[in-house]
Amino acid sequence: MNMYSAGLAVFLGGGVGALSRFSIGIWLSTIKNGILPGHWITFLINLFASIGLALLVKYTDTKSTFFLLLGTGFCGGWSTYSTFSVEVAQLIHSGQFLQALAYISASLLVISALVYLIYCR
Repeated sequence: MNMYSAGLAVFLGGGVGALSRFSIGIWLSTIKNGILPGHWITFLINLFASIGLALLVKYTDTKSTFFLLLGTGFCGGWSTYSTFSVEVAQLIHSGQFLQALAYISASLLVISALVYLIYCR
């Protein structure tokens, strides 16, 4: 695999992942008038991206074009830990300390535990 095909795989996967994240976020926020607050939508997207990446790392060759397309590209574009950080800051800034703590705990502990169970078992 040459550098151009690797870069193209990451580029295409990342674009589709980012567009998927955006579309799913919009769709979930409109279901039943936004039944889930935005930070829990981010949690769900991070959860599925983390599970997907863990499965890819466990079951595929991480040096393959397939992994670059789906793991590095799609999961990297789909996962939203930068959004997570901003939302935590916004919750703390607005005085929602318990909501921020619950969100941080669920995001880090639950997702990390699931990735551990998938990847290390």
